[in-house]
Amino acid sequence: MPLLPSPPLGYPSMGKCAAALSALGGQMVSLSRTLMNLYQLSVGSGVLVQGVEPSGPAGAAGLQQGDIITERDSHEVKAIDDLHKLLNEDSIGKTDKLLVLHNGCKTRLLITPVETN
Repeated sequence: MPLLPSPPLGYPSMGKCAAALSALGGQMVSLSRTLMNLYQLSVGSGVLVQGVEPSGPAGAAGLQQGDIITERDSHEVKAIDDLHKLLNEDSIGKTDKLLVLHNGCKTRLLITPVETN
C-alpha cells in the first residue's frame, strides 16, 4: 500500500476532527468512512497521521504522514477523542507503545509524550 497523502485541502471531514496533538508532535485526524473509502483502507477505525514534527516525539518514534494509529498502550484508538483521553498529565514522559498501520503493515512503535507550552 502506498504512503497515504493528506486529504485534499478543504476536505469536509477535516474541520471538527482535526487536532494538533502537541504532546506527541504531530497533526492527526479521525478516520471517517469517507477517508477509508478514499484511500481504500483495510482498517475500520483509527487516527490518520497528517503531519509529523521531525524533532518531536512522533518523529523520534518513527511515525510518518499517512500512518494510522489503531492502539496506544493496548487501548483501542478508534478516533481522535480516544487518543486525547489517553493523553493526560500522567502520560507525559512515560514511554507508550503505539500499534500503527504503516504502508499496509502493522508495526509497534515506542513514543514518549512531552510537555508543551
